[in-house]
Amino acid sequence: MDFSLLSKETMEMSNKISEKQKKLLFDEEYFCDEISLMKEKKVDQAIFPESPGVVFFIDESVGSFCVRGQAFDVAPNLNEKDNLVKENKKFSKADTLHWFSCKNIEIAEMLCDQIANRRFPFEEESVCNISNPGASWWLEVEDRKIKIFFKPLGKKDYLEKLGPIGDSEISKIRWQRAQSILTQKVFGLDVEVTDQLVSLDFKDAAFGDSYYHDIVDILRHGKNNFEKAEFLTVEGQTFYLYLEELANTRRFWTKIEDLLSDRF
Repeated sequence: MDFSLLSKETMEMSNKISEKQKKLLFDEEYFCDEISLMKEKKVDQAIFPESPGVVFFIDESVGSFCVRGQAFDVAPNLNEKDNLVKENKKFSKADTLHWFSCKNIEIAEMLCDQIANRRFPFEEESVCNISNPGASWWLEVEDRKIKIFFKPLGKKDYLEKLGPIGDSEISKIRWQRAQSILTQKVFGLDVEVTDQLVSLDFKDAAFGDSYYHDIVDILRHGKNNFEKAEFLTVEGQTFYLYLEELANTRRFWTKIEDLLSDRF
């Protein structure tokens, strides 16, 4: 988690909002029934198969929301809310409980670390600016060139919003270390990593179509088509695990966006 970025967001917004709004946006323990958007409490009725994953709900308030969740080794019965509240007292505030299935518990825990208990504004663009671009990443795909922007510098109208799906500092390190791996597999691929973005230019790359489309699939749809066996070195295996985390975080965030489709 990029705490320095969150601190900048806090400072930027603090001059524009009331004390109550500050608590709603930045105090993860604070609930305000007076202006809560929650209606009658209920839970999903579906019972899910036994698999690891995340039980979560979306705590909405005026201008912002927080995803509150917990990783489980096996999918619990969402109808048994009392048992879930014993696991996590915050579930008592849930309007609706949701389930997100994962391949393993490690991914579920990673998603909670990355997304849960952070406040996100509904209108991120209205509270962030060029010097404080917000937590979301942005995507540009054009002419067989993929650009992942961490700091879009005012170009957001032309980009696809990916959401807060990763730590930019970790991402830069992972893509920098993966340059040699990718260029060996895709001859002619041009990889650029800066403080602002990651750029993957496949325009002059030979036999790079599958890699191009697979990376786009990760970023747009949270679908990882790569096979672990494709990456034989330790560094390659690390990069594969990073892609798996990135795909799962994007897929999780896509589900959150779907649940909040009427708010964006």
